[in-house]
Amino acid sequence: MKKFALLILILMSATTFSQENNDLFEKKATSFTYNKNGLSPSKLTVKVNKFDKKELYEKVLEWVGEKYKDPNKVIKKKEKNDKIKIEGFTDNALCFGVKSEYSCEGLTYTIEFTFEDEEYKIKPSELYYTSKNDKKVKLDLKKSDFYTNSGDPLEGYEKISSQIETLFNSLNKSVLNYITNKDQEDEW
Repeated sequence: MKKFALLILILMSATTFSQENNDLFEKKATSFTYNKNGLSPSKLTVKVNKFDKKELYEKVLEWVGEKYKDPNKVIKKKEKNDKIKIEGFTDNALCFGVKSEYSCEGLTYTIEFTFEDEEYKIKPSELYYTSKNDKKVKLDLKKSDFYTNSGDPLEGYEKISSQIETLFNSLNKSVLNYITNKDQEDEW
């Protein structure tokens, strides 16, 4: 009887342990990363329990209204309860170069939010800065130009990846905190 009880205990432990591991593998990405292969994932799906599609849409609209000085200029597209596309700007967000060529530039970004019951998707679609000679320089989100063929960051561009990740992850965190009423950091 003791052997039988021990066997059941071992089987229950193994089943529980393997189920926990499966849960870990089934989890979706929770943040953006940027490397030589570009932005990954191309969009995040964020679960927000107890909020239907309409509520999430309205909360993101409210967030835009609070975070940007002129929300009507920031909102580029709205499809009632389905989609919101914004174009925002953050100053001194991208710093790169070496010695006297080192500079920090503001970034203009385009992000699209789509909504389902209990989740929203956030998809960065465009990112650029204006160079010193007033040309728009688009940053490729599908493949980075700031890495060598061997995958090492180019000299003077070592911080680019973390700066792009920080931009998109902080925007997503700000939206999620607003929706769930968590304390907001004044990141703007």
